[in-house]
Amino acid sequence: MMHTRHHIGLLSANPSRLLSLLLPILVLFCSSSSGLESRSGTEIYISEKIEDDLLAGGSDIKFDGEIRGDIIAAGMDIVIDGIVDGNINAVGYTVKAGGIVYRSVRLAGYKVTADGRVGGNLVLVGVVARVSSTCEVQNDVNISSPVVYVNGTIAGDLDVDGDEVVISGTINGNVKIIASKKLTIERTAAIFGNLDYTAPEKARIADDAQIDGDVKRTKKSDKDENGLGSILWALVHFVGAFATGLIVVAFCRKQSCSIKDAVSLQLHRSLGYGLVVFVVVPVVILLTAVTVLGLPVAGTALLTYVVLFYISKLFVAMALGERALKLVSPSGQKSHTLSLLVGLIILTALFKIPYAGTVIYLATVMTGLGAMLIAYNQLRASRSNPS
Repeated sequence: MMHTRHHIGLLSANPSRLLSLLLPILVLFCSSSSGLESRSGTEIYISEKIEDDLLAGGSDIKFDGEIRGDIIAAGMDIVIDGIVDGNINAVGYTVKAGGIVYRSVRLAGYKVTADGRVGGNLVLVGVVARVSSTCEVQNDVNISSPVVYVNGTIAGDLDVDGDEVVISGTINGNVKIIASKKLTIERTAAIFGNLDYTAPEKARIADDAQIDGDVKRTKKSDKDENGLGSILWALVHFVGAFATGLIVVAFCRKQSCSIKDAVSLQLHRSLGYGLVVFVVVPVVILLTAVTVLGLPVAGTALLTYVVLFYISKLFVAMALGERALKLVSPSGQKSHTLSLLVGLIILTALFKIPYAGTVIYLATVMTGLGAMLIAYNQLRASRSNPS
């Protein structure tokens, strides 16, 4: 399938082990936490009881123990079973979450599967996403994937954005689906709420399927954005950001390293300063623009701000990628190009998470803006006091 090939191209544009230790941006926030247990290596198997949050990064990760906290994991192949008295946040190539999870589950990768009991919400982002027949979700489910299978039981609402969507499970709440190619409701499906879907053709609803609420269809026109177009647009953004980062690093290597170090070593200060810059600078530009002589100055300042806004996430990507690569090879030499590539892959996946993606994007931009301010002040201080 065309959309599948494009996703493979996006994920495999890096060396074979790049995806083996991709950690979410939460690594930067959680790495200094005292209540965090970390595991790294090529193959990780955890079967014991853990009393803290767990951060795991490796090529193959398997958990079937018991944990009183959250699991944050990234790797190529991830399987999480057992009992999790917290949340699961996992990014990988193939990711499967089963067992019993008392809070929410968020999975991102090429093939993602929910296969157990989920006490909170379930979020799946991938190329092939599946809610298996043994999965029970006590709250809402949000899925963004070209290919979607919903075979399990959902107590809340179901929201899906995909190309080909197949429903054969039980949903107690309302169902909202965007299917850019086709929607299939199989005979074992039971929907006790309303079905509201957008698709180019009528859904294929089996005669034995149960739908208690109203069924409403919105016809998807040819002008609407389809799954493949969305993938291509995301790929263009990714390549553009990577190319811009390479140019910035090539011409401003010292300054880029200083900003990247500010993100890694002064994360909270960077985020705080960035919040101030994010809010105050547009206000100052607006106030300057209302003066007669200030319009040209405001225009120049606005252009500069837009450029800094765009490149700010590149420095966060470098810091994030470097941190992930250190988990693979703690003593190895870290390439700025490789760090940038790994970090952008992670951020691209995180930005696609429904609802949370917007928050992560804003936090990333603000952190980058704050780190630039910190690095600039350090540069001024070093020039004024060479000793």
